[in-house]
Amino acid sequence: MRNLAVKAWVFRPDLLYRIVLVTGKDEEGDKCDVKGRVSDWMGDKIEVRSIYNSDVIYTFRLENFHEEGLKLEVWDTQPNVYSVPDEYWTESERNEMQR
Repeated sequence: MRNLAVKAWVFRPDLLYRIVLVTGKDEEGDKCDVKGRVSDWMGDKIEVRSIYNSDVIYTFRLENFHEEGLKLEVWDTQPNVYSVPDEYWTESERNEMQR
């Protein structure tokens, strides 16, 4: 049960600031596909700030997440930083990146 997004019929408080994907159909039956960061948590309601436009905030109620409704996926890993070894770049590319 560790990976459940809800606990005792409220959203888990540790969802705050996590990156989430909300998909499915909302209460009006409209298609929903929202990627964002949980910006506020209020028990049975979360606010998700869009990753594409931080001025756009979506509010989702727990009651809308069910088999026929919305689905919630939570990105639950630390970001990884990758780099390309210097040997990969040509001398001119290295000079270009340093400008």
